[in-house]
Amino acid sequence: MPKTSIAALVDDQGNPASFAGMTACCVFTRTDGTWRERKIAGAPLAGCADLTAARARMRDFIVSLGECRTIIGRNISGIPYKQLDQSGFRIFEAGSLSPALLDEMEKQTERTARGDPPDSVPTVPQEGDEPGIFTFDLVAATAAHPDLTSKKALLPFIDKIPFVELRLYCKHVPPWFENRFPELGLTYTQAAREDGVHITIKRAVCVVE
Repeated sequence: MPKTSIAALVDDQGNPASFAGMTACCVFTRTDGTWRERKIAGAPLAGCADLTAARARMRDFIVSLGECRTIIGRNISGIPYKQLDQSGFRIFEAGSLSPALLDEMEKQTERTARGDPPDSVPTVPQEGDEPGIFTFDLVAATAAHPDLTSKKALLPFIDKIPFVELRLYCKHVPPWFENRFPELGLTYTQAAREDGVHITIKRAVCVVE
């Protein structure tokens, strides 16, 4: 089986970053059982405000990755997400990088290539005993399915399922909540925990006096 290469968008601390916040792109390749890192690009979209230029820069960035078709960042959306997806990338999101995470990403990629069935951890919110009340452990889901993002898991659910309340557990509030929830007619509250955050999502209610 060919070597798995994983591209990572990172900030100056080496943590996963968005295209807007990245300072470099590193490609990890396993060599003799160890992940080796090499930097192949800076920040391709830095200072780019024109959509046409952004698309062209993304095409050049994808070419620079060669045969690599797995990428991880903190938040990948918009034009970058669309062009990576159209180019056949497996797109992962995480708040930190570790050899264990790279190992799991590699396993997921290999399982997909073999056509293995997915793990049993739910990838969508589950309804409990109370009708309309759903729960979802995003931390467990993304650990079992590293290519799963909060958008992939939640947006189809929000669009199609008439829920009353969604109780979500995650490491941090997904950054797209702030911009997308008003247009989706949603509100949320959060309660911090030592190991993450519990978020309660509800449909916004308009009161007419």
